[in-house]
Amino acid sequence: MNDGLIRMLGLAQIAVFLLSFSSEQLQKMTLKKLRGENNNGTKPQLSRLRLSIFLALLNCIFIICLGVLFYNAFYQSYPVWSLLALILFVVESVVLAAGKMGVILWEKRVSEKSEKQIQINFSDLETLINFDKVGYDVHMLFFGFGAIIWYSLLYASGLTPDWLALWGLIAVALLQIVVILEFINKKFEKLVVVGIFYAPFELLLGLWLLINGIR
Repeated sequence: MNDGLIRMLGLAQIAVFLLSFSSEQLQKMTLKKLRGENNNGTKPQLSRLRLSIFLALLNCIFIICLGVLFYNAFYQSYPVWSLLALILFVVESVVLAAGKMGVILWEKRVSEKSEKQIQINFSDLETLINFDKVGYDVHMLFFGFGAIIWYSLLYASGLTPDWLALWGLIAVALLQIVVILEFINKKFEKLVVVGIFYAPFELLLGLWLLINGIR
């Protein structure tokens, strides 16, 4: 473990946070507009959809990078747990990318229509939204288990202050419980609001590692 590695880990964490947030919000806003177009879409909206897909796929790459950096930071002291968490992050990335395939194929088919007028098939649109949602939920399942391991190792190693590692560990554990409950019954979907306790942690962790490195 060296100072440069830890600062790169912080940078990767910040990148994953920003890419994840921006891609999901941009996709949600764009699909919402397409739903309200009264069967008419526009090229600018499809351009935004392409951008959201690009950011999401770029995020998938950074998720793997983040897992590899975590692995390199901890594998000497915790080889088995580090390998398991890395595998979970790689699977998370693959599942997230696979969930975007429906959006990619739908956008490609629609973009081949007339430049002036694009007919939106709402049945297909709802199908791809549901497919993407399933992919996102499954990716969260793998992310949660991987993150619990990484943050436990953060706490055990003393790499970050105890309060910071415990914040992430508790917040992601609560989020993981909600994700599992949502798979059991969709009525628990509203409980995903607990994610607001976790989101600031990702950014703060990245900044702390980037600024402090090893101390």
